[in-house]
Order: sequence, then C-alpha cells, then structure tokens
Amino acid sequence: MTERLRTAFATVFAEEDWFNKVLVGGFYAALVPAGIGMVMVMGFQVEMTRILRAGGTAYPLWRNVRQLFLTGAQAFAVSLWYAFLAVVLMLLLGVPFLSWTTVAVLSALHFLMNPLIVRCFADHGSVVTCMNPLLLLRFVLRNAGNYASSVAVTTALILLAVLFGWMWIVVGWPLIIFLMLIVQTALFARFD
Repeated sequence: MTERLRTAFATVFAEEDWFNKVLVGGFYAALVPAGIGMVMVMGFQVEMTRILRAGGTAYPLWRNVRQLFLTGAQAFAVSLWYAFLAVVLMLLLGVPFLSWTTVAVLSALHFLMNPLIVRCFADHGSVVTCMNPLLLLRFVLRNAGNYASSVAVTTALILLAVLFGWMWIVVGWPLIIFLMLIVQTALFARFD
C-alpha cells in the first residue's frame, strides 16, 4: 500500500504546474456548498482517471470547462442516485430524514462511493451503466484488499486535510482538500 500511495503522490506532483491546477481545483472545492464545485471536482477526477488509465501522467486542463462540467454533471448525477437510494432505504427503515444519522450515513456513503463512481464513469462513460450497483460491487470484489486499504488511507488523508486545513486559513483549506482528492483519484486509477 505504501508503494501505491508513494506512486499516487509522485503522480500528483509530477507535472510542473501542479500548483496552479490545484489552486483552481481548490477554488472549485470551495464552491462545493454551492453545488457547482462538486460537479467541477468530479469532472476533473473523471478526466484525470481517464488520462491515468490511458498511461498518461498529465492533469486535465481547467480551460476545458465545458467538458469538465458535462462529465462532472453526469458523474454527480450518479452520485445523487446512490444518495437517493440510501435516503429511501433509511426512510423505509424509519430513520428521520432530517437527522444526524442521515448526515452520517450520506457522508460515509460519499467516502465509499465517490472513488467507485469516478472510476466507473471514467471506464464506461455512461450514467445508466454506473447506476448499476452490481458493476460497482464487482469492482470492489475484484480489488477488495486494495479498495479497503485505499479507502481507509485516503479517507484518513482527507479527514486530516479537513481537520488541519483550517490552519491555512480559508484560502488553503480547499486547496489541501482538493489535493487529497486527486491523490485518491491517482490511487484508484491504478487498479485493474
């Protein structure tokens, strides 16, 4: 796992203008509460996964805003689909919609599902295909050990970024969170 993590960090810092791309990504990460940020971040993750899966090492270009937005909107729609299914299941189980339990379950679901959705959408490019939970389950089962360790490590990295990012004041916090998200993307892009 440490070798995979080292490779993921090396991939992230390999490009000369990595900081500029992380700076723009941090701006979009700061816009996540407005909705548009999550779409752009997921679009960047999907395009980066496609590049890495094809053997490339470059980041996607932020100036391809239209492509990133369209890709991100489709991947985000898949993410909303799984959140909707989770909410319906919780309501059927009697969990109140506006509760901390719902927030906790949806947060955990996001950490577990986002890398899968990004990878699935990068590989298949179809919203309908990625809405098939069996496809995602097959990927998890095929890479069970790598998936579990990668989710644990990247969740820890993202939580550390959230917890300690406040030290960078408001400007740096989204940057470090976005940086950890692309480390996660680089890690998951390498699975078979």
